[in-house]
Amino acid sequence: EFNTKQKQTNLQLGYQLPMGQIIGGYEHLKQEVDSSVAFAIDNRAIKSVYAGYLVSNDKYDGQLNIRNDDNSQFGNETTYNVGAAYRITPNVRVGASYATNFRTPTFNDLYYPGYSNSNLKSETSKNSEIFVEHTNNLQKTRLTTYQSDIKDKIQNDKNYIPQNIAQAKIKGVNLQSDWHINNLLFGLGYDYLDTEDKKTGKELIYQPKNKGIVYLGYQQPKYDIRTELQYVGERYRDANNSQTLDSYTLLNLTGNYYVSPNLTISSRLNNLTDKDYETVYGYRQKGINSFISLTYQWF
Repeated sequence: EFNTKQKQTNLQLGYQLPMGQIIGGYEHLKQEVDSSVAFAIDNRAIKSVYAGYLVSNDKYDGQLNIRNDDNSQFGNETTYNVGAAYRITPNVRVGASYATNFRTPTFNDLYYPGYSNSNLKSETSKNSEIFVEHTNNLQKTRLTTYQSDIKDKIQNDKNYIPQNIAQAKIKGVNLQSDWHINNLLFGLGYDYLDTEDKKTGKELIYQPKNKGIVYLGYQQPKYDIRTELQYVGERYRDANNSQTLDSYTLLNLTGNYYVSPNLTISSRLNNLTDKDYETVYGYRQKGINSFISLTYQWF
């Protein structure tokens, strides 16, 4: 039995300049776990300070952010990101960004009985992205290329025990296109991914080379409905790249009913064909399933 608790406080301030806006803030996060099997460490606190500058107009936009996290278990880490975009014509926009990131192991990664590694290091990465975007009254289409160079990537071995991969690389291309013609909505998204463990030359586990989605919808003032077809390609489930998980395709249906300007009823039916599939080996995913939610906005 595992009971987890998070307490978070965030204070953010912003100031508008003649050109752009500056923001700054402080965040305090306390994580605790109470389990029937004692963990060597069952709580940690992360104290964070951050600052940023954002500028935007019809021609260009940009941002610069920096953040420092002081983790009581894993020490101090500073990350940042910088990005800019420029509209070269009224309909075409190009941009690029660069960011650093880090991820600490979870309590389960470190201490879960029989499936943990208390010697795990934090995962760090350097990430870059370039995009070109075309928009008009009918559509918005964006092509993005990206790359991540990762140090000490956290990945499970064949026995489901998390390990650090010294160096890993992820490169990809994403195409997203959304159309709105009269009351008709349709679009597609596609990702091509190339991954590598730099030490072994093997692909990373559970990373499909191809995945995508196509959708078709209909919209009225009082409601909208959308059906989507989601595809995830074959991917390796072991570090030696000798065993794979099958590809799968899911059919989903979503809808919204606008009771009033403030109240919306939303529903979703997933996996309408009751497809039998796994995202992680040995863990069968849900068959057909549904969700209903009510959202009320005061203003």
